Amino acid sequence: MNLQTACRCFLGLALAMTVELSGQEASTADQHLEAAKQAMIANRRDEAIAQLDKAVASAGDSVLALTNAGNLYATLGEWERGEQVLEQALAKNPNQLEALQGLARIQTGLQKPDEASKLLQQAIEIDPTNVISHLQLINLEASTDSLDLSEARIQQLELDKKLPEHVADYLKGAIFCLREKWREAADAFERALPKLTDPTTRTVANLRLSQAYEFLGQHDRRLNYVREVIKENPDNPQFKWFEVQALLALKRVEEAVDKYA
Repeated sequence: MNLQTACRCFLGLALAMTVELSGQEASTADQHLEAAKQAMIANRRDEAIAQLDKAVASAGDSVLALTNAGNLYATLGEWERGEQVLEQALAKNPNQLEALQGLARIQTGLQKPDEASKLLQQAIEIDPTNVISHLQLINLEASTDSLDLSEARIQQLELDKKLPEHVADYLKGAIFCLREKWREAADAFERALPKLTDPTTRTVANLRLSQAYEFLGQHDRRLNYVREVIKENPDNPQFKWFEVQALLALKRVEEAVDKYA
């Protein structure tokens, strides 16, 4: 897994994250959702799907339970089932952000970029500060060579005072990475990072900074940001391999061997 793929995996993880249920909603549906997640971790696909089916059946009017189930179906690649369940959630609450994001992910997977774009624009109208909605739309527009639209949208939201400066810098950094403008990307992410509080968002920012400094040939700074990622995600072995790669680039071979061992 390279850094680009790692960033995408983290965004996918953020989209699949479930909204916490409470009270009576959690008594049945959430138990099945938790069982589904555990089955997914253990690569027991059929069991996970069966548990999701039970979660939907017991969800009742819970928009959150339907949203969680729909996004987990999508994570399993069950696009049509996920689409059905997320549409149920949106029928009950058209402003459910995670349902819009999940349904957009499904439409992207089904090669329906126009439908995905409309859903993400709706999500951004609901909450212009939500990084996940923006990044999904930026990646979608990058796939159709339409990053100019991304830049114009962010600029307009800034002018309208709807987007905090650090969020705008974070999104600009993502666009600069896609354009392979590594110096500009590093500057933008470094401006944004001190004010980022969400763990997933911080991880992606640190990964992007390590990627930018790799291409800029500044491997000491690359190593620093990889180590920030490891500090926030100590149980992920893939990030330790990124540290080894940075150490090798710095010709610190013995230290790299110790880390790998």
